[in-house]
Amino acid sequence: MPHANLEYVPIVLGTLLPVTFIWTYIIAVSLRHVEPGFPYISHAGSDIPESCVFGQLLNICAAMMTLCVYIRHKQLLSQNAPYRPPSRLLKAALWTGWVSSLGVSIVANFQLDSLIIFHGIGAGLAFGVGIPFLWIQVVCTSYDPPSSLSKAVLKTRIAFAATASICFLLVLVGLVTSYVLLGLGKNYNTLCSAGEWVAIHLTDFRD
Repeated sequence: MPHANLEYVPIVLGTLLPVTFIWTYIIAVSLRHVEPGFPYISHAGSDIPESCVFGQLLNICAAMMTLCVYIRHKQLLSQNAPYRPPSRLLKAALWTGWVSSLGVSIVANFQLDSLIIFHGIGAGLAFGVGIPFLWIQVVCTSYDPPSSLSKAVLKTRIAFAATASICFLLVLVGLVTSYVLLGLGKNYNTLCSAGEWVAIHLTDFRD
């Protein structure tokens, strides 16, 4: 691409996102707002002061995710036929990426203990639209010129998309079990909440 240093945007995002969650988790545990282990990310970021850190940094991450989606879109557009994916596929990738990024921003601004309905909508967009975005990227990558590198990238994207899908299903099972069936509130299943930690990082893998 003609613009220099754009390759650093995904690197910065890939660093900032885990820093956001780990920093929030450390504050929440130190203040005994959550128990050590694998709380759901939203639980770790729902109380003051960690909610302030959570909201600010996650909004920055959401903006960077939006930028990464656009960079990836322009990268695919620059490929020559027959290695450029169809325009409908490119548009689907662009909009699912942007909508999932919007979901992350909604999660940051409408936190769990304040407006749970909007928080749930944001999480649904981040995961429910973000995972299809990963699978669309798998298809887009399959159009790359054949080489050992492109095959490795394709296999990596498939592994990421499959793992994120499985982890998201675990999260859904945990939420249904804890909130709907058992009414456990902030109690959580360790396996399901650990799945959320994995899924959010893989779902927000933009490039």
